[in-house]
Amino acid sequence: MIVCHCGDKKLSLFLRSKNVHVVRGDDEAKIAVVPEIELVYNHGLKAQDVKRALKLVKMYKDEIIAAWNEYHD
Repeated sequence: MIVCHCGDKKLSLFLRSKNVHVVRGDDEAKIAVVPEIELVYNHGLKAQDVKRALKLVKMYKDEIIAAWNEYHD
């Protein structure tokens, strides 16, 4: 789990199956990392939080994939 502080908000990022799950309280979004970065679903997160999460995934795509591969190899 990665905890990201974005301003006054805390987003928890979980890496599963080369997807990132963004959790804030009871709200959750799923972002696919491969083959392309895209929002799979959003259940309750504010649009600005999803936008920040997408930006972080884009910035750290290579590191996310490397961490997933290392864990699962």
